[in-house]
Amino acid sequence: MELFKGFLMGKLKKISEDYLLKRLHRKAMEKSLGDDKGRIEVLEELIIQLYTLYQISKSLSVATQLDEIFNESMDLIDGYMSVHEYCLFMIDENKNELSVKACHGFDEGEVEDVVFKLGEGITGSVAKNGESILIRDVAKDERYMHYKGKKTDVGSFLSIPLTIKKNEVIGVINIHKKEIDSFTQSDVELFTEIAYDLANAIEKAKVYEETKELSMRDDLTSLYNRRYCNDNLEKEFIRAKRYGRTFSVIMIDIDNFKMFNDTNGHIKGDEALILTANILKENVRKSDVVARYGGEEFIVLLPEIDHNGVLKAAENLRKAVEEAKYFNEDALPTGKFTITAGVATYPEKAESIIDLIDYADKALYAGKALGRNIVCA
Repeated sequence: MELFKGFLMGKLKKISEDYLLKRLHRKAMEKSLGDDKGRIEVLEELIIQLYTLYQISKSLSVATQLDEIFNESMDLIDGYMSVHEYCLFMIDENKNELSVKACHGFDEGEVEDVVFKLGEGITGSVAKNGESILIRDVAKDERYMHYKGKKTDVGSFLSIPLTIKKNEVIGVINIHKKEIDSFTQSDVELFTEIAYDLANAIEKAKVYEETKELSMRDDLTSLYNRRYCNDNLEKEFIRAKRYGRTFSVIMIDIDNFKMFNDTNGHIKGDEALILTANILKENVRKSDVVARYGGEEFIVLLPEIDHNGVLKAAENLRKAVEEAKYFNEDALPTGKFTITAGVATYPEKAESIIDLIDYADKALYAGKALGRNIVCA
């Protein structure tokens, strides 16, 4: 007994001796095994379970991205635990519902679009109340919804909330075994520990991603910043060069912005920048990257868009700004708040990122020379 305990203490530094003995005692009581052979069998099973918990904790402690956490947890549970299916749901606070983020043991796409409202079925109830639910026979429990009828399960089912500090539930993990009444109390305790580690890893990753997102954004306009845009330009250039694709950029400058600032003040100037940024963002595709390039300059990266396409896209942006209502725009020489845009396309007009930006920049200033409020190439 002490030899096995010594092994465990060396491997599982984060698990206390009291916790180990408590689990061992419970397993022994469950199986009513009092002899040495029975205790060794129970302890060997416990070693596997605790080692699984240790591996999951260790793996999740260094994960920083949500996809990485979902995949790591699924792989480790699959590798160490004898369960047939498990599914991870996350709460969408805006919609008050749970959607699938990761699953194992299902056919491809079988339950990926399943959504539960808070309080709906077992999964929704666990998310709403923050308490685990164990169903010993899913065929005899009317609350079990068989993943909205997409599964005709038999056996037992365990649903555990993913709870962080202040008892806030952020999701649910479901575990299914095909045998009736096949979850022991020790199983419930183990999966509860896994759910705790998983919830905290997810919360840590969310904070990391939010911090990373803020570092990519311009403080004033909330558009992407120049550094992020340059990184994406490099990635798009490598992809386009490797696969023979095309992409385009639009360089944009606000016309007479210094005059607008001098006339209306910097606060109104900032408001005009924010409004322009929102107009640009609302009038491009989701795959396009809009960034503040500096001062009153913006840049748009358009993957898979050729020369004719970028001319149309830029003209659409120019019109959108011209038609918008800006504060005291009547005081400007043209009576309207406008932009000038220069466009360039890879590989048609340039063979490198530097040349592409330079070409678009020169087109922009050619447009300024031609009288502003124009798209130029």
